[in-house]
Amino acid sequence: MYESKNFQNIRITGEHQSIDHAFRLFMDILKRPHVGQFVERIELIQTPKHSGDYPARKYERELSPEEMALLRSAARDAGSLGAKQERMVHMLMQKTPNKDYPD
Repeated sequence: MYESKNFQNIRITGEHQSIDHAFRLFMDILKRPHVGQFVERIELIQTPKHSGDYPARKYERELSPEEMALLRSAARDAGSLGAKQERMVHMLMQKTPNKDYPD
């Protein structure tokens, strides 16, 4: 059972727990699009410091093939195609910051 208050205000900080929580909410919305109607505000507290290429690395999250398809579809629907789509998926599949990525 979903409560609308769980989705109303989503606040994302640079802390791992916050990022993991936001990722879980994001996946819940992808799996059950109707809960997305409850989102009123998404607040990003810490923005990325670098806008260059994000190097691909091994996935740190485990998703089923169906969940990966949802994630790729969401990246495509956000306007990312080809290499940009895969780069977005790689970013979302990380739990920890990429130490090789410059600040």
